[in-house]
Amino acid sequence: MPEANEILLIEKSVQGDEHAFSHLVRNWRERLYRFAFRYMQNPDDAHDIVQQTFIKVHKNLNGLENPERFSSWVYKITLNLCRDELRRKSRSAEIFTRETEVTENQATYTSHPASSTQVAFERQNLINRALQFLPEDQRAVLLMKEYQGLKFREIAVVMDISENTAKSRLYYALKAMQKNFKKMNINREELL
Repeated sequence: MPEANEILLIEKSVQGDEHAFSHLVRNWRERLYRFAFRYMQNPDDAHDIVQQTFIKVHKNLNGLENPERFSSWVYKITLNLCRDELRRKSRSAEIFTRETEVTENQATYTSHPASSTQVAFERQNLINRALQFLPEDQRAVLLMKEYQGLKFREIAVVMDISENTAKSRLYYALKAMQKNFKKMNINREELL
C-alpha cells in the first residue's frame, strides 16, 4: 500500500498539478529503470521505456480509479512496454542474447584476483545473462518479486494472473536459473 504522501501526489497529479506529477516521476524513475534494465539488458532501451511509461502515466492517470493501485498499474505499463519492445526487436532482428546461447563450454565463472567492484559487476552480468534465457513470464515474475520487492498479489494484478500462478512462475524461474547457472559452470554460492 502506498504511503499517504504518495497517494496525495497521485491525487494532485490527477487534478493536473504538474509539480506533483514531477515529484511522482522522481519517486518512481529509478525503480522503473532498474526493472526495465534487468528486463531489457540495455540501458538505452530501459531509459526509453521509462520515458514512455511516464508519458502513458501522464496521459492516463485520470483513469486510475484507485490511487492505492498505482504501483501495480505503473509496473504493468512498464512490463507491457518492455514486452512490446522485445517483440518489435525480434521481428526486425534476432535478439543478441538468443544468438549467443549458453552452452557448457561457453561461459565459466573463474576466480581470479579482482576488485570488489569488478567482481560485483561480473556477478551481476552472469545473473543478467542467466535471466535472459528464462521464459518471458517467469523472468517478469522473478524480477518483480526478487528485485523490485513486489508482493505476489501485486504481481498477480500486474500480469493478470492468480497469486498461485505468480508463485508457480517464481518457483519455475528459480529452478530454471539454477539450471542456467549449472550450464554456465557457476555455483550459486559463488554469486552470493
